[in-house]
Amino acid sequence: MKIKFIEITRQAADLERQRLFQQAGHLWKKALVVARRDANVEY
Repeated sequence: MKIKFIEITRQAADLERQRLFQQAGHLWKKALVVARRDANVEY
């Protein structure tokens, strides 16, 4: 699960470098959802 979070954040950073901020913002939100879900599973 943590690998997926890293992959999503890496894609978001790449999009920001390409000035595709809207798509990057969507990926950052998706990454946060994945991180929250993973944190809830561990507890």
